[in-house]
Amino acid sequence: RVEVIPIINIEYDPNTYSHSMISVMAKFAAGRQNFSPAELQAWADDLKTHGERGEYFFSVNRYAFIARKAYRI
Repeated sequence: RVEVIPIINIEYDPNTYSHSMISVMAKFAAGRQNFSPAELQAWADDLKTHGERGEYFFSVNRYAFIARKAYRI
């Protein structure tokens, strides 16, 4: 069985999942695909600006897989 656990944030708020993930994602992207520190900071600043305008949106799906092992008797 598979269960989908969506996370949707429509506000740029310190108490949301996406707000705390911005720095995690920026650190992960650093040094990959030629992203410079300035580009990553501009990305984070842009998210904040969109949040201040009420234009912020974040969505990610998480999945829970439930399996049972079949035993033969």
